[in-house]
Amino acid sequence: MVSMITFGLGALLLISTISAIPYPSADVKSAVIHNNKNLPVRCTISWAGIDGPLEIKDTITIESKQSKTVNGRDINMGSYTAFARISTIQCGAFSLNAPFHANRMVKALWQFRVEEDRLLSVGPNPLDS
Repeated sequence: MVSMITFGLGALLLISTISAIPYPSADVKSAVIHNNKNLPVRCTISWAGIDGPLEIKDTITIESKQSKTVNGRDINMGSYTAFARISTIQCGAFSLNAPFHANRMVKALWQFRVEEDRLLSVGPNPLDS
């Protein structure tokens, strides 16, 4: 009886320790930005590498009720090529900074939505499993 209680307490302690480990943030490699507004919107995408922000920014205009895909970028590191991750998306007066959601994997085609009053991080592409 005592060994069952000890086992139960040990298992509970192990489960609580595992659940307290935070998940790393999502690295977003590319994005799809949907403009739900009734007017075109101008968006600026900033990129970061392993060592922090890069001097790379892309500016796009998305027509009303349309979407645009922001393709991933590679960084030449000399002996290898790494991918840049999206660090900030600013559309009009609204801005979002990474991390966008907690997730364990690098995500391609992360979904964002520009609304009349905000910019939303919707999440991974439903086709990205």
